[in-house]
Amino acid sequence: MRACWLAAAVLVVLIFAALSMPAISSQPVQSAAAEISANPQTAQLPYFIGRTLLRMAMAYALAVLIGVAWGIAAGLSERAAKFMIPLLDIFQSVPVLGYLPAALLFFIAIAPGEVGIEAAAIVLILTSEVWAIAFGVYQGVRSIPREYKEAAAAFGVRGWGYISKVVLPAIFPNFITSSILAWGGGWYFLVACEFMTFGNQVYALPGIGYYLASSVYGQAYNLASALFGLAVFIALVYSINRLIWRPLMSYADVYKFEALAVPGIAPPPRRALLPGALRFMTREEEVLALSVAKERRYLTRHLPSLHLPRVKLTRMIARLGKLATAVAIAASLIVTGLVIAWIVASLPVVSAQLAANPEAYSLPYFALRSLARIGIAFLLALGWTLVVGIAVARSKRLFDALLPLFDVAQAVPALALFPFIITIVINFFGASAPGLELASILLLMTGAQWYLLFNIIGAVKAIPGDVMQAAQAFGLRGWAFTRKIIIPSIFPGIVIGSIQAFGGAWNASIVSEYIYWGAIGQPYTVPGLGYFLDKSAAAGNTVLMVLTLVIMTSVILILNRTLWAWLFKRSERYKFEA
Repeated sequence: MRACWLAAAVLVVLIFAALSMPAISSQPVQSAAAEISANPQTAQLPYFIGRTLLRMAMAYALAVLIGVAWGIAAGLSERAAKFMIPLLDIFQSVPVLGYLPAALLFFIAIAPGEVGIEAAAIVLILTSEVWAIAFGVYQGVRSIPREYKEAAAAFGVRGWGYISKVVLPAIFPNFITSSILAWGGGWYFLVACEFMTFGNQVYALPGIGYYLASSVYGQAYNLASALFGLAVFIALVYSINRLIWRPLMSYADVYKFEALAVPGIAPPPRRALLPGALRFMTREEEVLALSVAKERRYLTRHLPSLHLPRVKLTRMIARLGKLATAVAIAASLIVTGLVIAWIVASLPVVSAQLAANPEAYSLPYFALRSLARIGIAFLLALGWTLVVGIAVARSKRLFDALLPLFDVAQAVPALALFPFIITIVINFFGASAPGLELASILLLMTGAQWYLLFNIIGAVKAIPGDVMQAAQAFGLRGWAFTRKIIIPSIFPGIVIGSIQAFGGAWNASIVSEYIYWGAIGQPYTVPGLGYFLDKSAAAGNTVLMVLTLVIMTSVILILNRTLWAWLFKRSERYKFEA
């Protein structure tokens, strides 16, 4: 079965090749093997794979340290979350190109040569991974039922004991799901991180991403090597999924909260999750049931790794929240001050650049075009991921069969994928404005849809088993079951996934609005912030890059303080209690 699905994934690559072959290659198919063997880098692929895995592992380790600390601090402190979550949304939405100049200049200045370039690549991969982990951990902390917090307090669990024995087990399912997304984000921009271009300078590192980049973007365009590298890449991602992520996803079910459903007791008015379907304990009865349990076995039956040792009361959580708030406020003030100082100090330079590049005056219009394009891509992605995500999460057969394929699909690097998408679209619709818009929206979906899908799958799997069984016992089936149980239960996951999807789409805008590779003589472009950021990076114009990022950040901040803040507040109503 596993070999069949791997073969199916490789078959998808061959179908892309067959559809796009007439436009991008006139070489006979039988010469493909000769082209691959003639490529001197093909023999180095084992070494390239080793370097890529080491690079990805180092970036992931840093992402775990930063993301877990950030998510826990924001989840435990309401005050800190008010600053940390908007900053997180901004940081995750800034495209890789936005971090590229600073990373290159900083690390090359510290360690000239390959060491500095390697450090810059690891940091760039980190910027595409850490935000998914932080959001997932934050959602996990916020989802801890209030009764478990009260029970932990009653047993004297505070400070580090609370974090290690309640918070860490509680966030484990979200952490695994977000780790899959984090690795997918790293894979997605791997080509850009191993084949970095700024101005007329190229900074390359050995790796599977470099192999793909040199085949697609090199002067000697090699379709056969590109497809072979993509097949090797798919096999690599598939193997990691089967060996690491699939077992961890199954193990994460051990840490799933269960709700106590007691027939005959009216549900509290504060939760309308299952109106007329299930009967829950009142809050007082829930707290009483947990408080009177004097033996630890009773509580640990519902908290698998909560041993509840008697520890002294500490103020670590409060201090952690205050420290996180102070750091977040200081960071936001410093960044804002630096941007304002840069704008004031660079006014003559900015004026000169605006005069030399009058297209920069269209940045607000570009922002609206990008936002509209991202909105359409998001709605299309949400439509299919809701249906497929719920079906996959509720069927073990579908979950085992399709999850590896989804992991492979979300990991395919954007810069390796879009030549095939744009060529297929142009073959059918031509290089007209509607055709390019369609291609751009499809490419934006590749950067957004997987955040929705994996968050939905994780949220459905996290629904307490006794809630599902009780709903079925009360005769809820079909659309009524989905409307009254599934949708309210996964609403917090949809909100988190939507924020990450918008961030992924902003990231993908740099490859969906400015499309170029070795087989075409000129880039295909559509108006947008991603297009202008790419154009400025190609010219090495940091002034215009910063202006573009300021406009993009402003749009993201407005969305966060309006739409996402409102949805966050609503999602708090749909949290399970013990």
